[in-house]
Amino acid sequence: MSSQGRKIRRNKLKKTRKKARKGLKDAIRSIAGLPTQCTQCAQEFDLQKDADTWQVDMTDGVTQLLCPTCLTDFLKS
Repeated sequence: MSSQGRKIRRNKLKKTRKKARKGLKDAIRSIAGLPTQCTQCAQEFDLQKDADTWQVDMTDGVTQLLCPTCLTDFLKS
């Protein structure tokens, strides 16, 4: 005989795993579309050293990667 509580826990765990997999898929999809250089001035982006200073802007389904110099110009306009 199976316990009703065990069945409920198992279903809850399944839903949690499914939600985590979907979140991971979405994250990978958004990272795959990330540009490798600044969209304004074409300066190369290095993930190891530039990750703290560069900005990703996603508006209207378009992903823009902005270096610190272009970011200040972008924010002014």
